[in-house]
Amino acid sequence: MKREDFKGKKVLVMGLGTHGGGAGTARFLSDSGAKVTVTDLKSEKDLGEPLNELRGLSIHYVLNGHHEDDFKNTDLIIRNPGVPVHSPYLAIAQKQSVPIETDGSLFLKLCPSFTIGITGTKGKSTTTALTTAMLRKGGVDAKACGLPGTSLLEALEDLKGKSVAVAELSSWQLEGITHEGKGPRVAVITNVFADHLKDYPSFEAYREAKSRILLYQNRKDVAVLNLDDPNTPVLLKKIRGECSFFSGISCEKMTGQKGICISHDNIFFEDGGQEHMFSFIQSELSLRGPHNISNIAAALCAIFSATRHSQWENVPFDPSAYQRAIKVFPGLEGRLEFIGMKEGVTYINDTAATNPGAVEAALKSIPQDTKIILICGGQDKGLEYHKLAERIMQRVKYVIFLGGTATEKLYAALQKLNFIRTSQVFSDMQSAVQAAKQLAERGDIILLSPGAASFNLFADEFARGRAFKNAVGL
Repeated sequence: MKREDFKGKKVLVMGLGTHGGGAGTARFLSDSGAKVTVTDLKSEKDLGEPLNELRGLSIHYVLNGHHEDDFKNTDLIIRNPGVPVHSPYLAIAQKQSVPIETDGSLFLKLCPSFTIGITGTKGKSTTTALTTAMLRKGGVDAKACGLPGTSLLEALEDLKGKSVAVAELSSWQLEGITHEGKGPRVAVITNVFADHLKDYPSFEAYREAKSRILLYQNRKDVAVLNLDDPNTPVLLKKIRGECSFFSGISCEKMTGQKGICISHDNIFFEDGGQEHMFSFIQSELSLRGPHNISNIAAALCAIFSATRHSQWENVPFDPSAYQRAIKVFPGLEGRLEFIGMKEGVTYINDTAATNPGAVEAALKSIPQDTKIILICGGQDKGLEYHKLAERIMQRVKYVIFLGGTATEKLYAALQKLNFIRTSQVFSDMQSAVQAAKQLAERGDIILLSPGAASFNLFADEFARGRAFKNAVGL
């Protein structure tokens, strides 16, 4: 497939969304010469920002609902986030044999470059950005594609034959891949644990969606899997080519395997024998916590696997360059992001922690002798909060709640443990931060790590993070 194939074709974009990806998809298709129709259940008022981005383009809009005829009389449908795979409108299109894609599946079909695809419940954005930074430090023309707030398809405009595309791919994007050989040359799964269970009938179905990144590779391609993840034995059954492994905990499991392991701040690679690459000091890195050590291992293993692929046409594996990149990598917005210190209190923005497992990881990353005031809560995604409640019991001085259905579940779990150091429920960030400030003492950390979706109070998780920064006032 080539970009010129869209010229004159009728393309229906289902779901514009407010995160920027939908607008980018519509703009890419329009600029490619397609006759684009955007259909969304939301109103013009709700979609104000993305509609402003698309102003001036020749795009037809159907808002406040969908029309059946649009799904029958089109050459292609792009299903965007939030659109269920079993939508009755998609079923109408399928009866008419209309092809249905996601921006992820289209990207992989159109990409002219060697592609490293990265998915996972958590860590995929950090691993994508870090892999890109390390490759660039080693002299490779690498491009991070599909990071939050950016358009995966518009990233194609910056890719050339010798470029390397490092693409973040979500579970819904992967659902559009249906052709063998159209998977990425290197496919990384950072981890899999419960998330988005209101969108999938079971955890197994969610894991199956993630595994699609492996299913459509070819025999020369490489899967990169996490030896510390209990789901890896299941994922191993899905691979079509070779496999490399990574571990951010130890090298004990790596015996006889190929890949990267980290043990006591030392990084080794295994390829028929163990070889020390380099050491680092965790306290000197911006990436803190065991989960980020795993992300470092995943990124290194992705590059290790790519440089050994038969289609790799770039510079060889360069540990010294990657060591320099890791030392200066600043991390990403909203992921244990250090905001600053005021009157002896440290403020950390971890708004991208949208499930309880991510909050547990954040709490583990903070030194045991530091007292934490946790701002959390929001809208439920069908997840359990008992394990998080136990971790809060061990590590948190006080909990400040933002409103939502997940908050109700977490509060109930904390009540069962007789944890009573909780606030009233706040419906705005300013009040929540003010309550946290009143409780904080010098040396404490005020941590925003919600463990839930944001859409009941904020446009998205990054709007929630910006509200936190504004309320902190640094």
